[in-house]
Amino acid sequence: MSHYCSPCGAWYSTARAWNLHFSESDHAPKFSCEACEYTTYFFNLKALEQHTKDVHLPPNYCSLCDRSFLNDSFLQQHKRLVHVPSIYCSECNRYFKTDAALNQHLRGRAHASVEMAPRVAASGLYCETCARKFVNKQAMTQHM
Repeated sequence: MSHYCSPCGAWYSTARAWNLHFSESDHAPKFSCEACEYTTYFFNLKALEQHTKDVHLPPNYCSLCDRSFLNDSFLQQHKRLVHVPSIYCSECNRYFKTDAALNQHLRGRAHASVEMAPRVAASGLYCETCARKFVNKQAMTQHM
């Protein structure tokens, strides 16, 4: 099978030879690192991304807030403590990352009385302060 370079009209017997020609010529669009002289070609954009990560970002870098840490365990601890979902549903004690996610949760059937009624009625548990009903004692204890 032959490989043809349309910009210059040359034929190559292997894909490897064509790739070598194409990458060394001016035919291929190039991606360059903004911080140094590293350059890669259109078919290897992942190499540029990896180069940027390996060479220009500090080790143990948090991509969510641009902080870096001494080691990976500190980075993981940081992510668990700082980048946690912070929007809370008071009905079921679940956390959500965005207001939109909470709103979707509330619009859904998550708290529909039809779904909860048989289980709640069977348990007979409710808060004497606000009359909220609960499926089990653990949920009621968390509420209090």
